Amino acid sequence: MLAERYIGIDIHKRQVVVAAVDEQQRQLFAPEKVLVQQFEKWARTHLRPTDHVAMEATTNSWAFHDRLEPIVKSISVANTFKLKLIASSSRKTDKHDALVLARLSAAQLLPTIWIPPQHVRDLRNFT
Repeated sequence: MLAERYIGIDIHKRQVVVAAVDEQQRQLFAPEKVLVQQFEKWARTHLRPTDHVAMEATTNSWAFHDRLEPIVKSISVANTFKLKLIASSSRKTDKHDALVLARLSAAQLLPTIWIPPQHVRDLRNFT
């Protein structure tokens, strides 16, 4: 059986940064930059059905969520405000952020938001 991994994804307009840890907080792969247009291919190649993915709430979180949902065990979207309070650091980089997301997820300490189902997101887009 495949071990569960905790994947942190820091999403930006043109690229994402991905990092992973295991349940014991051991880094499984170093933070890696992936271009947004190549991310789906990267995800299908590197992610497993036993993976837990954590990402911050951004303007395109739902697009990433919907692409990842069929290929991983779970997806959590972090509450950005609470995450900043927990993970405030002078070492603020995309690589660091991806690793913090992965580590908080593995420790079951990630402050999350409710992920609305597709029909609710569709209704919100009517305004």
